[in-house]
Amino acid sequence: MSAKPGYRRDGTRIKRPDAARLAKPKKVVLLHGNGSRALKYADLDLRSTAGKAYVRTKADLTAHLGGEENVTAPQLVFIDHAARLHVLTRLAWDEIERAGAFKHGSPCPAFDVYRRVSADLRDVLRTLGLERRAKQVPDLDAYLRSKERKRLTFKGRTLDAGDTQ
Repeated sequence: MSAKPGYRRDGTRIKRPDAARLAKPKKVVLLHGNGSRALKYADLDLRSTAGKAYVRTKADLTAHLGGEENVTAPQLVFIDHAARLHVLTRLAWDEIERAGAFKHGSPCPAFDVYRRVSADLRDVLRTLGLERRAKQVPDLDAYLRSKERKRLTFKGRTLDAGDTQ
């Protein structure tokens, strides 16, 4: 008994030896963090939502550091790293919102991924020089004037802490 053309005797289809190589997409599409090839390879599909977030984050960080002309080569590496980590945190958070943070009383894997990637992102941003800024504290005169304006008025007169009524 002979097999049909393109099939073996056991009925399985014969594939061309180069079919697997030709079938690979040119860009890596980032579907989710668990099995994505984007974690292994550097080429993101910039048309996807994750790719657009990556480009936007990279542009924002570059602008924050003074624009393309003021950013050094090592800073560009850190900017790229921070943008990729930002995308991963968003993916992990989406998974947490979809499936929940806890399953049977213990944290789900996405929660652990989010926590670790967030810490890595924070370290990269610190390395880039995104320091914590001190809160503006008003001087004493401005503070007293703002408190004077916030006094409560009741029946035409101002209520102070010393009023007993």
